[in-house]
Amino acid sequence: MRRAAAHVKMRAGTLGLAVGALALSLGLFAGLFPRVEASEPVGARQVSATQGKARVRFEVLGTEREHATGRPQAGTHVTLGVGERATRFLAAGAADDPDICHAGFVNDPSTVHAIYLWQLDVRMLTGSPTETTLELRWSRARANQEQMQAEAGDTRTVTLGLGEYQIFDYVNALASPSSSCTNVMLRVLADPLPQPDPQPLLTLDVWLAYDGKAGSRWVHQRVSGRSGQPLSFRLDALKWSPAGVPIVADEEGPAIRLEVGGTITATLRPEGFLDVSVRAVRSLTWGRARLQGEGQQDFRCAVGESVAIVLPDPKGQASARTTAVGQTTLADGLTVRGDKAIVDFARFFAGGEASLHVVVRREP
Repeated sequence: MRRAAAHVKMRAGTLGLAVGALALSLGLFAGLFPRVEASEPVGARQVSATQGKARVRFEVLGTEREHATGRPQAGTHVTLGVGERATRFLAAGAADDPDICHAGFVNDPSTVHAIYLWQLDVRMLTGSPTETTLELRWSRARANQEQMQAEAGDTRTVTLGLGEYQIFDYVNALASPSSSCTNVMLRVLADPLPQPDPQPLLTLDVWLAYDGKAGSRWVHQRVSGRSGQPLSFRLDALKWSPAGVPIVADEEGPAIRLEVGGTITATLRPEGFLDVSVRAVRSLTWGRARLQGEGQQDFRCAVGESVAIVLPDPKGQASARTTAVGQTTLADGLTVRGDKAIVDFARFFAGGEASLHVVVRREP
């Protein structure tokens, strides 16, 4: 399989975010990584399609000391109709990691211990095929002796045309020799969504690829559906023996398994680009024990463009009875304690990289 043209890395950390070239962000949770997920609009009233809808996006642009602004970047989006509103929370930095370029959008701000915390409230006032008017209310708080204290914020009305954005906050990074980040900027964008009927047909190709000590492996699935429709995918498991040897799909026996499934929503825009939202669940299995992490990745790409989402390094442990390993020489990361064979996923998968690759094409 050819590597993707756009390649996006992410790292696990307090907020589990780091981003590469295509302005994407993804977080995974459920015991493995923090959750990054868009909340539904709150206090919204139903509106008809004739009033127009827009995809409102919040993005964080960071500036690393030795690179251009925009690396790394986190983002989230929500689709709103006239009168609808939504709230987002953004956290940046942590006590043990003062680099505020490590930022992510979170559902519950009380579950994170960040240096900076933003609350972003947005309501769509008017919409047309060429511009969107929003009411934006934002506030920023900063940690002070384990308490968050309000530091800045305001309420404004913003009108944005196609491709336009407004930067509404700017923060200098903390003075730390170990921090690669010098500042972050927050911006809002709003893109009107077309409502053609029927939506065009799209074909999505999804790969789960793994590059590791034993070489490269991948599994593939193709799904089809309408533009704007969530399409489900579930990729076959990649499996390894307790000795760390790759197992083909139809082999029996004890195995450490890596699986990914979820939904992909691709929306074709009038100018020919695609807004894509990937919601994925990663499962790591050993014996009867299963660890899962879930996350969401939003990005914009061209039709036929290949995009790679690099998953964070696995974490956690799982155990099975020693009968599962037999007399095999065990791979690094597998140990026997009493009647249990325990796998440390971080050690077992060390030196490897798992990624999702997505290509969206339009049906003739």
